[in-house]
Amino acid sequence: MKVLYRAQWLATMADHKPLIENGGVVCENGLIIAAGEVADLAVYDKVIECDGILTPGLINAHVHLELSHLAELGWEDDTRKRFADIVEWIRKLISIRNLEWSEDVIKTASCQAAAALYDSGCIAAADIGNLLESYLYACNARTDTRFFLELIGLSREAQEKAFQQMYALTDEINCTAHAPYSASPELIIGLKKRAIARRHIYPIHVAESLEETEFLNDGSGSIRRFLEDVGAWDGTFVPPGCSPVRYLEKLGILDKGTLCVHGVQVGQQEIEILAKYQTRVCLCPASNRYLGVGKAPATKYIDAGILPALGTDSLASNQELSIWREMRMLKEDHSGLDPQIIFAMATQGGAYSMGLDRIYGSLEAGKNAALLCVQSPGLRRHDVFEFLVSAAETAQVKWLEGRTAP
Repeated sequence: MKVLYRAQWLATMADHKPLIENGGVVCENGLIIAAGEVADLAVYDKVIECDGILTPGLINAHVHLELSHLAELGWEDDTRKRFADIVEWIRKLISIRNLEWSEDVIKTASCQAAAALYDSGCIAAADIGNLLESYLYACNARTDTRFFLELIGLSREAQEKAFQQMYALTDEINCTAHAPYSASPELIIGLKKRAIARRHIYPIHVAESLEETEFLNDGSGSIRRFLEDVGAWDGTFVPPGCSPVRYLEKLGILDKGTLCVHGVQVGQQEIEILAKYQTRVCLCPASNRYLGVGKAPATKYIDAGILPALGTDSLASNQELSIWREMRMLKEDHSGLDPQIIFAMATQGGAYSMGLDRIYGSLEAGKNAALLCVQSPGLRRHDVFEFLVSAAETAQVKWLEGRTAP
């Protein structure tokens, strides 16, 4: 049956006509048959009137669901500076994570977080984890969750263990490196080659903090001290003497299949390098604010022709796994940024960053019918996207056409 969903405003996010008044979407068997002005939509069997704005499902391009049982860490007092630097947070995260958590506790928290992600209007997510069990949790999520096993190994011994783990994986398990300061150059390159061979994206934490830049420049600072303290430093890693982005360029892994997550500590030259290689970028405004690492230069990315995605990171550094909240915080950080562009980041940008733009990211014929209705008051055209990025966080969000349980 062809069903027409009709509303005052249709945010298609299609390049040619991103916002349509008196618009509708015709869906059948989980696919969009047509989208546009209702007057132009002739073939349908049933009409459903929608009181709100019709939008595509949102994309969370960076999340760690397996850390959801550590949510108390993400609820530190907002009125004070929480950590001296990101390394203090990493130390605290590891100390809490190393407590005796049962598999059932981890699984329950992960599955609850995944369910909340879908209920908030998220249709797809890139989930990063260190436990193979997390792959199974992701497979059972209603959100189209693509899991990436994250490997770490900077010392020679840890690198070899990581390679052994990689070689033992079956083809359906995607994997990636954690960050330039926690994986050796050989491991970063080896994992990238595997990603290319298996045709999946390569998400990696890049330029999240000043401490990362300091360590890569000369091997000093709090990251070096941390690595020594936990026995992860053996002296074999040679600091490249450059920024994280330039380092990854030297390693030859920057391309449109690589997703650089965070991208906070970058200058204009680094942004131009990312644009040159069509490298994808994911920003995590709420996590960055929580950890005090700075604000990503969103407007400079846009000016360079890069449409970043948005991610929440984990509940260990964020109060909610809500892309609506990420949009609001990005707007607070960059008041001059066009709200339509911010919403495009949460939809088109996310789909592109995950290599899923053929099925998600906009309401166009042939794409997945991941259709949301966001309850809203009567709005004028120029207020629609402002409402979506600033006020929709607290609005009722309803799936009209979503994704059935696996």
